[in-house]
Amino acid sequence: MEEHDFNIAAVSDLHLSQGWDPLTGRIHPLEDFFFDTSFARFLMWLDEESLLNRRKWRLVIAGDMVDFLQIISLPEDDVFTLRSRERDYGLGTSTAKTIWKMGVMARGHKVLFRALGRFIASGHRLVVISGNHDAEWSIPEVQEAFREVMSGFLPTGDLDRNRIVREGITFCPWFYYEPGLAWIEHGHQYDGINSFDWFLHPWLPDSDELMLPAGSFFVRYLFNKVEQADPFADNIKPMSVYLRKYALRLFSSGKIRQGLRSFLNILGKVKGFKEEKRKALEEQQCQKMFREAERFGIARTDLEAVRRLWIPCHLYNKGFAANVRSFFTTEDVNRYQHTAAALHKIVKTPYIIFGHTHEADLQPLSGVAGGEYVNCGSWTKIFYENPTDRLIKSEQEFVFVRILKNGGAKMELMAWRDDLRQGERVKLFA
Repeated sequence: MEEHDFNIAAVSDLHLSQGWDPLTGRIHPLEDFFFDTSFARFLMWLDEESLLNRRKWRLVIAGDMVDFLQIISLPEDDVFTLRSRERDYGLGTSTAKTIWKMGVMARGHKVLFRALGRFIASGHRLVVISGNHDAEWSIPEVQEAFREVMSGFLPTGDLDRNRIVREGITFCPWFYYEPGLAWIEHGHQYDGINSFDWFLHPWLPDSDELMLPAGSFFVRYLFNKVEQADPFADNIKPMSVYLRKYALRLFSSGKIRQGLRSFLNILGKVKGFKEEKRKALEEQQCQKMFREAERFGIARTDLEAVRRLWIPCHLYNKGFAANVRSFFTTEDVNRYQHTAAALHKIVKTPYIIFGHTHEADLQPLSGVAGGEYVNCGSWTKIFYENPTDRLIKSEQEFVFVRILKNGGAKMELMAWRDDLRQGERVKLFA
């Protein structure tokens, strides 16, 4: 098949972490995704639909497939030399440590990865886009390690495993783009708490560790401790309301207070880089950005214009007080729609698709004829403080975007109904 012949199914924000403990059969308290069998049935349904539509699927995971920040187990032997903070908060972001964490994740989600293995062995494609919780996909060695892991989850039999994982799995460090059809990215680059100034080259200067934004340090040092006490804290939206309501109760815990001190210490310690370092990072970023432009057939000037829509990383560009306030400020829900409208004017695709917010959405783009902003929500469970929100948002769980190309492209925002073993249109309320 030609690459443009695939129908598209886009999902986002699975947040796979440690999953099921193979010894105890219990789910780790930091795990937000416990729907492996539901997702496996979803993939089986896509495969059945491909027979009816006579087209294979390109499954695009639009960021945060894995939550490397919430894989905190440590190896039992002396594989790594651990820093003191790693003993308290989990391994860092170096290549070897990321690959080790990925192995932990895969062992905890065997049902899901066996289903993915069957899916790509059947001729479908998997596209993995980097998000703010899995920026580690930018590391080539991590990509190769994932392909090796996936080869072990392919069905038994006489298969050309190397060819299947090479052809079947693609990594996109920023976006996936089909001219005249769809632009898909995670969307965190338009959120200063979670954006990276050099997302295509996210390494700290002279280091093998990643340059994480404030939101990542918040998860690593503070919120992981909160979730160990309250496992569903991360599933309550909006986060700012949760923090304001439960701050006093949470911070009665010594471990959470210790995490808060570590987090505030990071906010106060991190500074911007000197011009020489910034210039070197910018050169690396531009080289990789232009490779993406060539890969997808986008003019360099257009991709530079999209990059100018990014919001600078708060951690490296704002002061301590402004960074702290950001975590207690309710997010502007219209920001992503406005960004999508600006992005559409540059890339000219009818569909601009984000994830990141965990809020499924479908809106016509203001002032753009035929353009639509779509958010493919999340596959994690979400609990809302407001009873009305609870009723409305329960209709939007396990969301995916479907683009069928038979007889012209048709896009729908769907939800997987595991009880019916099929997808149905998402019910969005005014």
